[in-house]
Amino acid sequence: MAKLVARGFFRALMAGELKALLPMCGKQVDFDGASAKDPASIKKQLGAIIKRIKRKGLKLRRIVVLDKKQMKTMFGACPKRLQKSVKKSQAFALARFNRLGAVAFLAKKGRFWRIVALTD
Repeated sequence: MAKLVARGFFRALMAGELKALLPMCGKQVDFDGASAKDPASIKKQLGAIIKRIKRKGLKLRRIVVLDKKQMKTMFGACPKRLQKSVKKSQAFALARFNRLGAVAFLAKKGRFWRIVALTD
């Protein structure tokens, strides 16, 4: 299920579908070390990301979902600014674009997987 949420999240992000993104996010989302703690703040941050995607002409190429052990093995320790988010997360979605990339941190909240952090 984490893979489905990750794919849906990045596809909606690329399509600029802000309304589809919000239900996939946790109550609090860390954006590269800056925490958004309410829906309005999350919406504002996602809107800024969508504008940047359009401005840079990014195209989604691939999404890979890894668990915590795989992530650490492949990439080593996480940066300090993201350590709180890593502790809360059980899965990580790596998105590769035609240029650049992003990582979404996913955590299971009840029965559902949610995005709890995002970094590029």
